[in-house]
Amino acid sequence: MRNLLQKYKVAIFFVLLGLIFISLGLFSNLRPTSSEEIKHSEFSIDNQSFDDIGLINLNTASEAQLISLPGIGEVTAGKIISARPYQSIDELTVRKIVTKKVYDKIQSLVIAP
Repeated sequence: MRNLLQKYKVAIFFVLLGLIFISLGLFSNLRPTSSEEIKHSEFSIDNQSFDDIGLINLNTASEAQLISLPGIGEVTAGKIISARPYQSIDELTVRKIVTKKVYDKIQSLVIAP
């Protein structure tokens, strides 16, 4: 009886230990990665195209990052890149790179420090 109780204690210990690991996310690399996570992983802060709150920096963003913005296609992304550097996001409309309508869609998503 005592031996059986000891086995249950060990089993409970390992179950609790597993729950702790899971809650700490130590096994997070074992879960499958969704295609959405893969899509967003290429837009990391490491390449300095995003600031700390996730805004796209017009001066450093890649073409793919610019295309991810609403209303921005390949041609407009190319225009944004070729017109660098920017001191302000307002320059997008002043220089006639984007329309006011597109500017209104992206103004809260971009920065130009």
